[in-house]
Amino acid sequence: MTTHRYDTLDALRGVAAVVVLLFHLATRKMAPPLLPHGYLAVDFFFILSGVVLAHAYEARFGHGLDLRGFIVRRVIRLYPLVLAGAVVGLVVRLARYLADPATVDPLGQVLVAGLLNAGLVPMPYGSELTGRSLFPTDGPLWSLFFEVLANLAWVTLLVRRKTAVLLLVLLASAVLYAVCIRHYGTANIGSDRDTFFAALPRVTFGFVAGVLLYRLRHQLIHHLRPPGGPWVAPALGALLVVALMPAPSAVWDMACVFVILPAVVALGLAPATVPSPKGAAAVLGRLSYPLYVLHYPVLVAVIEIARTQFPTVSRDLVGLAAMAAALVVAWVALVVYDEPVRAALSRRLLAGQGRRSTTAMPTSVV
Repeated sequence: MTTHRYDTLDALRGVAAVVVLLFHLATRKMAPPLLPHGYLAVDFFFILSGVVLAHAYEARFGHGLDLRGFIVRRVIRLYPLVLAGAVVGLVVRLARYLADPATVDPLGQVLVAGLLNAGLVPMPYGSELTGRSLFPTDGPLWSLFFEVLANLAWVTLLVRRKTAVLLLVLLASAVLYAVCIRHYGTANIGSDRDTFFAALPRVTFGFVAGVLLYRLRHQLIHHLRPPGGPWVAPALGALLVVALMPAPSAVWDMACVFVILPAVVALGLAPATVPSPKGAAAVLGRLSYPLYVLHYPVLVAVIEIARTQFPTVSRDLVGLAAMAAALVVAWVALVVYDEPVRAALSRRLLAGQGRRSTTAMPTSVV
């Protein structure tokens, strides 16, 4: 039996997660800066999130799914790994505090940040040692915080709105986001207290663009006539990576955000009727969310261990070790913790709410 899937988007999610991993390695000087625009993978995730939620839930509101059911499903999907990332990050920061207190915030701030971040709440204060990060315990959680805000705004305000209304929201958010990119000189905004409000048009544009791409997928596929074949996913993945390689500039950021990334998703929306995916694409898609959430504290831990215990080891080797550790931790967390916990929560919290959607579509987000 064949299953209708969007396997190309599934694979591209995994590529984007690896891009973020490599970008963070480079920012910590443990890898060459080959992907200076790697932060735009977050914008790609926001677009994919709009596609995923529109596909999985939009048609179901008013047909057995209500606000409570939606929130429960999102909590089940997102929170187990949010908690894991916050706990791992807190352990790493406490270990750094014990080893070298001067490199970490005061202990009280470390503990408060750990508690708030575990609840997906930003840290409202802190020393400059954190770079004024909203989520010093696990940096990538900032995008999940704004992702949740976008989810709630969509389900309460936009899910039943006409496409024309969404187009107006998209245009307004695009203008505001472009102004922010021009002001800061980059689209790498939203993760700290200084650019907090700039994250709102960033996530709004990406999420609404994804919803619209899904709503208009049939027209897009008809006019774009994207080719099929097993080479399509690798080709789009290569395009995604190449787009993130040029030297950073605000103009290129805008081109990627407003043109290239939506185009990649639009081309990836071309459906394929194939057996359930196997191989690298399926593994990448399955691993993308745990890798995104857990990689940063793992990188910090490996780099700090190398700095203090193996100071003569080359940075390239440390970077490779950190990458391997992040991949292994993400896979173990997925198989041993995340999937079993989500299955148990689904049985407990969704009992009596009808059959869960069996639509074959990637359901993880940033």
